[in-house]
Formats: sequence, structure tokens, C-alpha cells
Amino acid sequence: MSVPDELRRYVPRTDLYDSYDLIHYHMPIEQPPSTASYIIFKKGNKTYAKNGTYGHIEYEGTDSSEVIQSAIDALANANGGIVFVKAGTYELSSSITMKERISLIGEMESKVGSAVTIFTRADGFTDDMLKTEVEYVDALEKNTQDIKIKNLIFNGGNVGTCLNLTNVDTAVIEEVRAAYCDNAIYLGYYGDQTNDAVYPGDIRIIKCRIDANTYGIYMERNIGNIISHTKISSAEYALYVKCSKILNVIGNSFHNFGTCAVKLADDSNEHLERILICNNCFYTTKSAMYIDIDKTHTSTSRIMINNNIFSYSALDRPDTFDIPDNLPYSSFRGNTGYHAMSEQSGTATISAGTSSVTVTHNLAGTPNSIIVTPSANIGAVWVSSKDSTSFTIECETAPTSDVTVYWYAKYKS
Repeated sequence: MSVPDELRRYVPRTDLYDSYDLIHYHMPIEQPPSTASYIIFKKGNKTYAKNGTYGHIEYEGTDSSEVIQSAIDALANANGGIVFVKAGTYELSSSITMKERISLIGEMESKVGSAVTIFTRADGFTDDMLKTEVEYVDALEKNTQDIKIKNLIFNGGNVGTCLNLTNVDTAVIEEVRAAYCDNAIYLGYYGDQTNDAVYPGDIRIIKCRIDANTYGIYMERNIGNIISHTKISSAEYALYVKCSKILNVIGNSFHNFGTCAVKLADDSNEHLERILICNNCFYTTKSAMYIDIDKTHTSTSRIMINNNIFSYSALDRPDTFDIPDNLPYSSFRGNTGYHAMSEQSGTATISAGTSSVTVTHNLAGTPNSIIVTPSANIGAVWVSSKDSTSFTIECETAPTSDVTVYWYAKYKS
């Protein structure tokens, strides 16, 4: 194929083009260098990877996985860069493997503010759609560092895992939708379980939408992660956190219709520590939160579950929380919603001629602290019994007329 002289500096490999029209359409003469290292686009049944600096196409083929991977591998050997994937549907026949210092960014529709770059599965492909690989340096595992995944839609075809980020340090997952999969995002760890120095973490999941059949986000042995402004739906667990530390879960929306919206778990080897779950909204017909603590492990501590809103189906009254009493330096405060109160207050009336009254407290469980203050002198006043639904206030002297008693109760706060 003959290429005009004015385009020749952009097109060092003319054999990669079907026609002059393809060159002219995607690489006009006035095209400036791009901020992306590679630009991925589709035309017909082929996927192309265009060099963002010089404008020429370096990789092409009918297998989108291979073209995208070729661009990532080339940048991995050149100290990283940005792979920008233009709008379209890209069918993956194999996993895309992220490398250090790589940003994989899709295109946004400016009018509606949503991603229009879609990854789907080819027939028969059930492995991870995007993943990292555990590398070894001097026989020790090495974490993949500094990656970014943004403005992409992963359609999992109701199988497998969309994003498997094992042993990753310093990553941003932003405005990603991972849907129709068994597991949406897996943040895992493989290696020496006794060495905090090689634990992965510092991962930001921001403004994403996640729909999964089993796990929305599964996190194991990570340190320093943030999940914020994300909608997570799952038929089983929206968020499952195991043996992780310094996790902030802030301002999210959890939708769960299965086992549990959020589960926190340790084991006999590792513990949970400094977990903050606050300012989230929970919509679930099952358990909102469950903390599974290994009784032989005493280090799990600093679990803060504060200022969340819980909403449930009026037809299903769930056991909302299963939270151990023996969590050092932990708090459970300011949570509102049906069967999810951590603090309540009110008044009760001890009728004339009686010396007790039973109060329904509407807390999430048996209160650990109750304060009662009578409006008149009826001698000593105390709480004689309490359980998950009520407590009984008793007084030393039965009043001759009705007496109001003000009460305040709190649960695990």
C-alpha cells in the first residue's frame, strides 16, 4: 500500500493497515502527540494499539486480549505508561495481566458521565478478566506497584473473577463497573504470612459499581486500603475482609440479599486491626454485619462501626449484627435504622403502687450500659434484668402516684 510522504513519519509499518482510509481516519496530519502511551481502538473485527507519541500502529489483531497485553508489556519494559482504551466492546479470550506503573483507562461518555469501554468474555473463557502475577526477586515474592484502572466496564458473564489483584501495592480503581460475575474484585495476598513488610495494600476503590454473585469485594491480608463512594451488591457477601489492617470504608452503598453485607474475619495466624466503617448506607434483608473472631487470637482490636444508616424490608426482621463484646478499643456508635440502633433514650412510667417497669429498648442487641433518672424521689433505682429486646427498671419505694423515669441505653459503643 502506498502511503503519502506527509504521513510516512507517523506510519513506519504500513503492513499493519488495511487501507489508506484507516490511516487517514485515525491519524490526521495535524495530530499532536497524545498523553497516552498507547491508544487502543477497534475498527471492524480488529483491535489496534496506536503509539500515542508517534501516532503509528504497533499492534493489531482480532484478539483484543493480545493487543492490549502487547501494549502493556511494551510499557512494562519502558518504565510504565498509560494505555487508553477507546469506547467499544472488547471481547477477551485470555486474562489481561497488569504490570508495574501501568494505567489502564477507558473512555467516558461526557454527557452521562459513565464509562463506555466494555470488556466481555469470549466463549469458553472463565479465568480472571484482569489480574496481576506474583513475581519473585531472590526467591521472595514481590508486590506489583503503582497501577491504575479507571473508566472501564467488566461484564463477567456470570462466571469467574473480574479483577484479581494479588500482591498489589499502591493502586487506584476508579469509576469501574464490575458486574455479572462470581467475584468482582479480589484483593489477595500470596507469600510469607508472618512478614507485614511485604503485605500488599494502599489500594483505593473509588466511585465504582459492583454487582457479584458471591463476593463483591474480597480482601485478604491487605494494609492501608480505602473503599469510598462505591455501590456494592452481592447475592452472598458485598464486602468480605479477612486479616487486614488500617481499612477505611466510608460513604458507600451496600446492597445485599444473601448471607451478609459485610463480614470481618481473622484467623489463628493473623488479626484484624484499625478497621473504620462509617457513613455508609446498608440495604439488606439479611445480616448487615458479622465479625468472626478466632477466640484463640487476642490481637483483633480497634474496630470502629459508626454513623451508618441501615434500612431493611419490613417483612424480614434480620439478626442485624453479630459483634463480639471483647473487642478492645472499639466503638459502635451513631448507627441508625431498623434493628440497628447503638444508642436509644426515652421515658418509662412506674405506676402508682408498683415498683418496676419493663422497657423495650429497640437496640441491636443487649445493652452494655443503661442510665436511669427518676423525676421524683422513689428511693434507689436500678436495672434488675436486661436482654436483646428489653430491660426492667426497679425502685426501692413504690410511688403513691405515677412517676416518669428518663432512661438512656447503649449497645457496644
